[in-house]
Amino acid sequence: MTAKRWVPLVEEWTWLVLFLVFCAACASESAPPSSADNDSDEQSRNGESDCACVSDFDCQLGDICIDCHCIGGGAGPCSESNNPEAECRQDRDCLIDEYCDENTCKCLPIGGDLDGEVPYYEWDCDKLPCIQIAPTVLGYGAVQYLETARNTFNIRNRGGATLDILSMEFTALSSQDFKWPDNQEPDVPIHLEPGQTMQFEVDLTPTDLGVDSATIQIICNDLSNDTGKYRVLLQSECKGSAQIDVMPIEYDFGPVEVGESAPLQITIRNLNPDHPNEPDPIPPERCKLLAIQGIQLDPETTRHFRLQNDLSFPVYIPPSDTFQFRVFYEPKANGVHDAKVRILHDADRNPYSPDAPSMPVEVDLTGMGAIPCLSVEPDPVDFGKVTIGYQISIPVKLRSVCGGTVRMCGCDWRAPLEPAFTIQDPTAACHSEIPVNSSRTFWLDFLPTSRRFYGVVMKLCSNDSEKPTWLLGVEGEGAEGGPHVEPNPILFGSVLVGTDETFIYKIINSGTGEVMLQGVDFQYEGPQPGTPSPFSLDSEDVSALPIVIPGATPGGEPGTVDITIHYQPVAQAQGWEDVATMVLQTNNHSQPTYEVILRGSPIWPICEFSLINENTEVVPDFNGIIDFGEVNLSTSKTQKLRIANEGEYVCKVLSVALGPNTSSEFDAFPRLPVDIQPGDHHDILVSYAPVYYPGRDSGSIFVETNDLRSDNQYFEARLAGFGVNPTICVTPETSLSDPYDFGEAPLNTCSEPQEFIIRNCGVGTLEVECDNGQPNIAGCNGSPAVGPCQLRPYTPQTPDEITFTEQFCPGPYMATQLCEIRIKSNDTHHPGYVIHVKGKGTFCLPDPPGDPTCTDPCASGQSTHEVCDGYDNNCDGQTDEGFGRGEPCEAPSGCGAGAVQCNPNDPLRQPTICSTEPGGTDYQGSPELCDGLDNDCNDLTDEYVDSQGVLREIGEPCVYAVGICGAQISKTECNPRDPSMSAIFCSTQPGGSQSLATEEICNGLDDDCDGYVDEGFVLTGPDAVDLLNCGGCNRVCTVETNGEQTGTPECVAGRCRIQSCFPGLIDADGRIETGCECPVDDPCNGARRIGGGVEEEATP
Repeated sequence: MTAKRWVPLVEEWTWLVLFLVFCAACASESAPPSSADNDSDEQSRNGESDCACVSDFDCQLGDICIDCHCIGGGAGPCSESNNPEAECRQDRDCLIDEYCDENTCKCLPIGGDLDGEVPYYEWDCDKLPCIQIAPTVLGYGAVQYLETARNTFNIRNRGGATLDILSMEFTALSSQDFKWPDNQEPDVPIHLEPGQTMQFEVDLTPTDLGVDSATIQIICNDLSNDTGKYRVLLQSECKGSAQIDVMPIEYDFGPVEVGESAPLQITIRNLNPDHPNEPDPIPPERCKLLAIQGIQLDPETTRHFRLQNDLSFPVYIPPSDTFQFRVFYEPKANGVHDAKVRILHDADRNPYSPDAPSMPVEVDLTGMGAIPCLSVEPDPVDFGKVTIGYQISIPVKLRSVCGGTVRMCGCDWRAPLEPAFTIQDPTAACHSEIPVNSSRTFWLDFLPTSRRFYGVVMKLCSNDSEKPTWLLGVEGEGAEGGPHVEPNPILFGSVLVGTDETFIYKIINSGTGEVMLQGVDFQYEGPQPGTPSPFSLDSEDVSALPIVIPGATPGGEPGTVDITIHYQPVAQAQGWEDVATMVLQTNNHSQPTYEVILRGSPIWPICEFSLINENTEVVPDFNGIIDFGEVNLSTSKTQKLRIANEGEYVCKVLSVALGPNTSSEFDAFPRLPVDIQPGDHHDILVSYAPVYYPGRDSGSIFVETNDLRSDNQYFEARLAGFGVNPTICVTPETSLSDPYDFGEAPLNTCSEPQEFIIRNCGVGTLEVECDNGQPNIAGCNGSPAVGPCQLRPYTPQTPDEITFTEQFCPGPYMATQLCEIRIKSNDTHHPGYVIHVKGKGTFCLPDPPGDPTCTDPCASGQSTHEVCDGYDNNCDGQTDEGFGRGEPCEAPSGCGAGAVQCNPNDPLRQPTICSTEPGGTDYQGSPELCDGLDNDCNDLTDEYVDSQGVLREIGEPCVYAVGICGAQISKTECNPRDPSMSAIFCSTQPGGSQSLATEEICNGLDDDCDGYVDEGFVLTGPDAVDLLNCGGCNRVCTVETNGEQTGTPECVAGRCRIQSCFPGLIDADGRIETGCECPVDDPCNGARRIGGGVEEEATP
C-alpha cells in the first residue's frame, strides 16, 4: 500500500496544533479511551513478564528503550533511513500507533484510514513529535491504610520534533487517595526534545479499606491518535480478609480494694487467616485492615468497670498488627462484680462466633471488691517473768484477713513511755502494705531493770475501715537473776493427728550459781476430765533428770540446757486447740517453778459422706443405703455419693470400687483417686440402669479414704434398685385401625354409655397423670375417671383399676366422628396411651310402635351449617357444597396428587383431606423410617415418641446410652443397620457418630456399652496374683468368718487362698469361704495352722 505523504509547514503545523488542543479541551472527560490506548495498555501488560527495559536509563549509553527493547539511538521505528529490511511482517510486530507497510513500521495516519477510500495523512515520527509512555498501567499492590506507596512512569519523546505536554491531570472519577508528591502538580507545559525522557512520580495513601483506581490524562502535540490525549491507569489491589484475635477473652481481677483501680490491657490482633502450611497461602500483606468500630461495656451502667478515656473510633489494624486498650476495675463496694467488654468489628473470620463472624466479640470480666481488715497476734503481748538485766523478744504478727490490702501507717508508744520495752522492725512492717492473706512481723524487746511489773500500750495505725487505731497492750515482770525460759509460749501450730512434732527448748541461767532442774510437769485440761496430755518430755531427758543448769561464765555468758518437747495430737472436736502449761521445777529458792505455755492445733481429714438424689436434694439421715426404688427398663437414675472434707487437712479418696456381687446394672464414675481440699467436696455418680429384665437388683460400693475413723476410712454403701416395666392395659382394647365403634346414634341424642377399665399388667407401679388426686383422663362425652393414680400390678390381691364411661353424642351431624382419649403414664412403651372411639350420626332409627323418637331435621326445621359428610345438613337441597370435593390436590411431603374428599376421621375440625394423604382412599404413604424422608406424609421427618410421650425428631438430646457411653449427653441418630424408628440410638453408643465405646477392660466400667461390666475376663496363670481381680474382674479375695476378717488372703494362679490366719485363729476346714473360723484353744480335730502360704497340721 502506498500513499502520498503530506508534511505540514511550520505555520500550518502551529495552527493545526492549536485547533486540535481546542477540540480536545471541549471533549468529554468521561469519553472512553481509544482503541489505540487500549491496545497500548494491553501491549504493556503483555510485556511485563519479559520486558528488558522501561526507560532509556535501563539501556547502554547511546541506546534507547523502544517497546521493552534496547536499540541503537539512531534506529527509531519512525526513521526511514535506519529501518532495517524486513523490520516487520505484520502490524503486531510494530509499536502502538504504527502499522507495517512493506516490511517497515510506520506511524498511523491522521484524519484518515488505510483502505484508500478517503485521504489520510501518515504521522511521520522522524519529523514530528511522538510520545512514548512506559508503563501505561501502574500497579500499587495492597497498600495499607494511611501508608504511602510511590510509583513512577516515564514519558519519552521518540519523534523527531519537540514534544509539548500541554496538560497532565487526574480525571474526575479518580480516587482522591492518588496524589502528586507533596501535592505539586507537574509544571506544564513541558517541552521534551527528541530522545529526551522525563520521569513522573505518583503517591497512593489509602484513607479507607477499599480498592483504589485513578486515571492520569496527558494532552500533548502528538496527534497520531487524532485527539492528542493519552492515559496512565493507576490501580491498587484487594486487601484480602481479616481474622480477629482478642487476648484475654476472659479475666478475673481477683480481690481489689474498694476505691482502688486495677488495670487490664486487652490486645486485639489482626491475624493472617491463611495457614502457612496450606498450598498457595496468601501472604500477610494481602490481608485487609481490621476495622474496630467501637468498644462498649455491658452493662453500660456498671459502676465498677470503666474503659480508658482516650478511645476514638474507627480504629484500623493492619495485618499481623495489634491494637491495645485498657479497662479498669474500680470497685465501689465489696462483693463480686461482673461485666463484659463488647468489641464491634468488621472481621471476616471470628473464632468466637464462627457461624456469625460479624457478631461482637465479648470479653468476660469479673472481680471482687474487698475491704482491708487488720489482725494482730498476740494481743496482748505478755512477756511473763524475765530475769533482771536479760532481754527477750516476742514477734508480733500483722495479718490482712478480709480481702483488701492493709496499709500500715505507724507503730507508736502511748504515754507514759516505758524504756524497758523497745521495738525492732527490720522489715518496716509498721509502714508496710500487707496483701490479702499475708502477714508482716516486727519484734518487741523486754529488758527489765528491777523486780516489778511493767506495762505500756502501743498504738498501731492502719487503713482498717472498722478499726483504724489498734491499741496493743504490752506487759512483763522483772524477776531476780536465775533461770529463765525462752521462748514463751511455745507454738506448735497445726499438726496432723497421728504425727509427732518436736521442739528443742532452751533453759537459760543468767545467775552465777548452778541451778538444778528437778522435774518437768505438764498441766493439761482436755475435752474430757482425765484426758492425757498430748505434750510430753523426751524420754532421754526424763531419764537424765535432775539436770544441772550451769551458771554464767565470768565473761557474762549465761549457762544453757536444751530439752526436747513432743506434741502428739489426737483427734478432738473440730476447731479444738490443745493448751497446756509446762511447769519446770528447780532448786532456785527465789523462784522454784517456771511456767511455759504450750499451744498446738490438731488437724485431721474428716471425710463425711452424704447422698444427693436425682432431684439434687440432700437425702436426710443418710444410713449408707443408696436405694433407687423403681426404675423403668431402658431408663436410668443417677444419685451422687458426696464426700465432703469438713476437716483442716486434705481428705484423700484412695480407691472406689463396686462390690464383687454387685449387679451389672449399677455403675459408679469416676473411680480415680482424688484429693479433696478442706471445705471442698467430691461427687461420685452412682447410676442404676436396668436394661433387659425386671426385678430387684443389689450391690455395694466401697470407698477408701484417709479418714481416721474406721467407718469412714473403709466406707461401704449398699445399692438397691428395682427394675420395672409397668404396662398400661385398657379394656376394651382399641387401636387407630380398630377403634371402639358406638355404631349409629340419632342426631341430637347420645348412645348408651360404655365402661372402660385401666389396669397395670406389667411389673412395678403404673403412675397415671393426676390432678388434685384424680386421674387426669379427658374423655369426649364421658364420666370422670374413678380410681387411684398409682396402680399396682393387677392381681386378685391387688385389684387396682381406674374406670370411666364414654358416650357417643353426634349432635346435629350425620358424619362419622372419631375421638381420642389420651392417658399419660410412666409406661415407657406407651407414655401417651390413646383410646380410639368412633360413631356415626343418623337421621332416625326405626321407631317403636306409637313412640316416635325422631323426625327429619329438615322437616322439623332443625337445619345446621353444612358439613362434609355426605348429607344435606343445611337443608338447601345440596350435599357437601362449598368444600371442593373432587377437585385436584397435592398431598404433603410428596405423597402425590389426588382429589379433595371429605375427611372420614374428623370432618368437623378438618372438613377435607387429599385422597393420597393419611386417611384418604388412595393413601400413598408408608410407616416412618429413619432415612431423612417424611415416609408417612405428616409433614414431619424421622419423628418418634420418647418415653415421656413427647413427639421428637432425630438430632435431639439422647440420654439412653449405658456404660461410659452415657457419661455425656449425646443426640439421637439413625441406625445404619436398621432404618426402622424403633432402632434409633444415641450417637455415643457403639456404631454412633460420636461413639465413646472402647474395648472392654478390667476396670469396673462398662467400656463397650453393652450393659455389662468387665464381662468375659478369665484371669489365670502364674501372673494372676491380683487380690482385687483374682481369676476374674472385681473378684476380691477376702478371709472372713461371719462377716469379720480373720486372716490374710492371697491370689495364686487366679485362685483365692488363705495366706495366714490372724494370731489365735486357725483354718479348721481348709475352705477359704469360711475363713479362719477356729480359735487355737478350741479342740478342732484335723484343723490346720496356716502361715506364709504353707499349710501345716495344727495340734488340738
